[in-house]
Amino acid sequence: MYKKAFIYDGETFPVLPREEQEAFFRNMEKAIIYSLEKRKLLTASDREQSIRFLELPGRLLKQMQPHKEGEKSDDGQQI
Repeated sequence: MYKKAFIYDGETFPVLPREEQEAFFRNMEKAIIYSLEKRKLLTASDREQSIRFLELPGRLLKQMQPHKEGEKSDDGQQI
């Protein structure tokens, strides 16, 4: 496995549209799931179930919504 180094040169980061952000994070999560299966930490059925969960429509959009002041999180704590 090759190591990758990323160097921050001070420029601003490009802003990705929400759809591209969602696709980026979904692909990262899938890569992690496949890596866990390759290392024998997940079974094939666990992988399939996890990927089905990842592909639920709107799953990431709900998590990425900005919170309003005074709103409570899913576990009941005030944000």
